[in-house]
Amino acid sequence: MIEINLLPQELRKEKKRINIKIPELPRTNLFKAAVGILCALILIHMFLAGIFVIKKIRLSILTRRWEKIGPTKEQIDTLKKDMNFMENKLRTVEQLTTKTKIIWSEKFNEISNLIPNGVWLRKIFVSGQNLEIEGSAVSKKGEEMILVGKFTNNLKKEDRFYSDFADIEVKSIQRRKIGLVEVVDFVIFASLKKDIS
Repeated sequence: MIEINLLPQELRKEKKRINIKIPELPRTNLFKAAVGILCALILIHMFLAGIFVIKKIRLSILTRRWEKIGPTKEQIDTLKKDMNFMENKLRTVEQLTTKTKIIWSEKFNEISNLIPNGVWLRKIFVSGQNLEIEGSAVSKKGEEMILVGKFTNNLKKEDRFYSDFADIEVKSIQRRKIGLVEVVDFVIFASLKKDIS
């Protein structure tokens, strides 16, 4: 922008100019500063490299420890599986003994007392909430089926035996011959009441 001043020269005021002088740094100071910054960067780099080396050594130590623990962990896992299996077996045994509050010796004694002539038992076993009785019946008069029915009814009528069971039924019945004698094989199935566990 062009300024026009019409005042005579004597009346004119001169504008003051501000001159800022930047002192020049001596070259030796500039060199020292550059060397100082470079040294600081080198020291920081060395510090970080040292931390990296320490972390790497620690990682290798932990890796070696883990390799030693690895097989032991597999053994521990196997032992845990075995322990869980044994705990399940123990729970089943507890259900059959303490929790059910059934005195099985008395039940078996009642079964023995209630067997009619011509019936014999081959196997009695308890699995979970069920009792199974396997046996056979024989009769000179051909009343094998009647004997099986009589035995089942005897079990149902005897309160000292039947009180802990929800139901008793003949699960299977089959005829077979031993020489000239006709035999009936049967399986009686008795389920425990649901509130007995």
